[in-house]
Amino acid sequence: MMQAVDLLEKLIQEHPQAPEYRHLLACCYRDSPPDFRGRAPWDPNEQLDRAVPILRQLCQDFPKTPDYRFDLCETLARSAVAIGPGFQIGQPPERVAERLQEAVDLSAELARQYPGVPQYAAAHAQYLDRLAMLHYNAKDYPKAEVCSRQALAIQEQLVSRHPDVPAYRLWLGLMECSLGRARREQGDADAAQGIFEKVVQRLETQYRSEPRLGAVQPILNMAYRELALAHQRAGHSQLAAEALKKAEQFGPPPGGPPRPPNARPLIR
Repeated sequence: MMQAVDLLEKLIQEHPQAPEYRHLLACCYRDSPPDFRGRAPWDPNEQLDRAVPILRQLCQDFPKTPDYRFDLCETLARSAVAIGPGFQIGQPPERVAERLQEAVDLSAELARQYPGVPQYAAAHAQYLDRLAMLHYNAKDYPKAEVCSRQALAIQEQLVSRHPDVPAYRLWLGLMECSLGRARREQGDADAAQGIFEKVVQRLETQYRSEPRLGAVQPILNMAYRELALAHQRAGHSQLAAEALKKAEQFGPPPGGPPRPPNARPLIR
């Protein structure tokens, strides 16, 4: 990646008016891999800060090129990476929230202008879901619920219009889990149970019909653990234990040992 960055920086010096080089450089900055054990010679957050102004300028110079706006959205949203109910945040939460909100606003306009490009609507829903998780971690559960419901409304339309795209159904499950967590933390354990039960039933059906779709398993593992916590909050200890047992069929607990490569969940 560093070789690509060096080459593009030189090309831009030689051809400062070529938008393709600036666009590629911004994407290289954004997509620089994270620093694992000090091996990367750059700070990913600094790379994002380099990418954003380049893409902003491209959007100003070429307002009729939607790809530049989309990549700006992706770069703004990269400040926060959703992992389950939590976030890895390398920048101040206020700045992350501001950038996510900008990504939400820009992607909403893209989806409105280009209704025939489902990628824009899908990204808009995912940014809303990330914003919901950010509010959730800040314990602002009402705001998290609002963002989750907005994301779900968009995702449900995508699933309805594109039933043959498995990823849209997986994202629907993830977004429903976000809503379930928000309801649970606001004291509505009964509603949360219903949401999580709906998720696991649909995902198990999807796994049966598409067993090679490996992404279903970790989502089912997470959803069953969320369901177990909702059962526990509602005082249903036996149901909570059963949900945890089901979760174990789809993977280890967070931080647990890896499963054998030939292990396969059993769906009864």
